[in-house]
Amino acid sequence: MAGERGASASDPPTQQTSLDEEAPLLTSRSSGFSGLEASPTGHNAGTGGVASKAAAADSDGGGGGGCPSPAAFARELTEQAHLAGPLALNLIANYSLNIVSLSFVGKLGDTSQLAAAALGTSLSAMSGKIPLMGLCGAVDTLASQASGAGQPVGIIFQRATLFLMLHCLPIAAAFVSLPALLAALGQPAEVCALVRAYLLALLPNLFIDAVARPLNRILVAQRMTQPQMAVGLVVAVQHVAACWLCVHRLGMGYLGAAVASVWSNVLSLALLVGWVAAAGLGERVWGRPSREAFTGWRQFAGLAYASAAMKCIESWSFSLMNILSGWLPNAAQSVAAISVAFNLYGILFMGFSAFAMAASTRVGNSLGAGSASGARLAALGAALAAPVIWIFVAFVLTWPPSQAALLSLFTNGTDEVLLQRMRSLLYLVVVLELFDGAQTILSGIIGGVGKQKRGSLINVLAYWLCAVPVACLLGFWAKQGVVGFYSGMCLGPAIQTFAYLALILRLHWGAEADAAMQRVAAAT
Repeated sequence: MAGERGASASDPPTQQTSLDEEAPLLTSRSSGFSGLEASPTGHNAGTGGVASKAAAADSDGGGGGGCPSPAAFARELTEQAHLAGPLALNLIANYSLNIVSLSFVGKLGDTSQLAAAALGTSLSAMSGKIPLMGLCGAVDTLASQASGAGQPVGIIFQRATLFLMLHCLPIAAAFVSLPALLAALGQPAEVCALVRAYLLALLPNLFIDAVARPLNRILVAQRMTQPQMAVGLVVAVQHVAACWLCVHRLGMGYLGAAVASVWSNVLSLALLVGWVAAAGLGERVWGRPSREAFTGWRQFAGLAYASAAMKCIESWSFSLMNILSGWLPNAAQSVAAISVAFNLYGILFMGFSAFAMAASTRVGNSLGAGSASGARLAALGAALAAPVIWIFVAFVLTWPPSQAALLSLFTNGTDEVLLQRMRSLLYLVVVLELFDGAQTILSGIIGGVGKQKRGSLINVLAYWLCAVPVACLLGFWAKQGVVGFYSGMCLGPAIQTFAYLALILRLHWGAEADAAMQRVAAAT
């Protein structure tokens, strides 16, 4: 899931500055929208205007124009960085919540409770957070294109919230049954009981996510990212106090970490809703309640299920490697090494995720505006941002001083065998980040266009048919352990990258602008 804030909520003047910078959706900053003109009401003059613009964009043969000028390219990269910067900070802040929670549980000194909290957190993400995050991919497509077309997006928010709430019911049932599955797989009964209690304590997060995720995506689709950053940072800071209060002061033990997590998510949603209401953006963000929210579900479901498949296939494949590491020789060191590598990987991956969201927004906005050339420019800018981000990530992971500093966060430096395994994994993480970062940004482009169905088929090939089998062969049969797992998993993102790139290069941008016009008309 994830899957995800300007000044503090207590600082109205700074908030107003953020609002003034972000609220004018159709401003001169957005140079990629070459054909976008706002009507006096703040919206385009209906889909007919979009149709004419799409036709104009299509007149160049559908390629979206010739080679963009350096100035236009620089403006596009600046716009994407303007969106991605706050998003990256917000994602890192949200990612830190689980790390803080587990650190407080770890200080209790009970290994069983720490194992239960860690396992419960992973299971809740795999069975709840990741699917909901994937289902929200439909909002990325529909809201960004509708926003670019100048159409209201409130009905999309309402439809998405209802859709996700409905899916929370079977997910909640899975939460209750997962501990029984763990017991059947041989996990100790004590750990299973602890995991069950932890999952039940985390259960409210599902329903909070069903509202918070569509709200965040609607804001991003309208190029508002400052408030999410501010709220994320505020919540991350207070989460330390919340964990201390629940775990230690109130004596809840390991369950206090789950309660603190729920509280922090409630606070995050409340602050964001409060900001939207105080800024007078309610009509623009969630709109007025409408019966139309109960219509258009077939279109929404088609995009949502394909997006969820893309996300789940990829995320579950990597999570499987963590589980399989428990069957390796020296399992404790193997699990520790791959867990540390996975956490470092996740933190540094946020830059790619943020640019993927920015790319989805920029491409979708441009297509909704009927600007094939703008969409093509946005896609090109996002694709070329990937290697730039990777160079920074590679430097952090391979430069000896920074590498040592990162490893010191997770070890005391006395287990040389563990340190050597971690160093070996970090070099593999560098390779993995190159391809996985590139495919993540490219998947953002695919989401902005609305090609999630093809993306899900590519992911089946990349992971279930190639990467996971190869990783298992290298890890077990070739006896390369966790290094074999990560080496094999590099194949998945590599296939994704080249397949996504081929898909994007074959796009007929003028035709995609026409398709966006029809999609927006059906969605709004």
